[in-house]
Amino acid sequence: MTTGIETSTPRATSTPRGTLARLIPYHRTAGPRDALYHLWDLMEAQGGAPLLFHGQHGPESVRGDLIAFTRMLAPQQGDCYVLLAAKPDVAQLEGFIWFDDVVHLGAHTRAAINVFYRRRFWGAPARDATRQALRYGVTVLGFHSIWGWSPWPNAVRHARAVGMTVMAELPGFAAGGRDLTIVRATREEILGE
Repeated sequence: MTTGIETSTPRATSTPRGTLARLIPYHRTAGPRDALYHLWDLMEAQGGAPLLFHGQHGPESVRGDLIAFTRMLAPQQGDCYVLLAAKPDVAQLEGFIWFDDVVHLGAHTRAAINVFYRRRFWGAPARDATRQALRYGVTVLGFHSIWGWSPWPNAVRHARAVGMTVMAELPGFAAGGRDLTIVRATREEILGE
């Protein structure tokens, strides 16, 4: 299944050897007009809306619909940075990562990371993509710390596997009485300094 967002096939030298994923920064003016629709459609096809929109209020019929999704990735205020994830040698979208909730704290900036991958991309390729995104966040976007939170054990395992540290667990804090886990990685941890 194609998503409508096809990426150009990279030259052999464009992806480091051993890399399992390739990230492409997305910007509204540089992508196809229907790019956000295709990202939403990818998420819908995988049944991801309940996972990504677990904390959203309102009727279930509109949580994670196209309008909510577009507002999430193209907020009216604040910063949101989207990275598309693909396999290094295939021009098909496998998922996306986005940074939002960017807060400038004097000389330091923090952001929240969010990820969504097709199930077939889970495992080592998804971990590689997330590690690359964390590096991108600190080296290109200038974040000093990157945070994440989720009520889903798989997401927490993924965060820990890419080097994020569990900072807190909030019992019963998330929708449906689920526990919410908060994770963080600092610039120094991501870069191995």
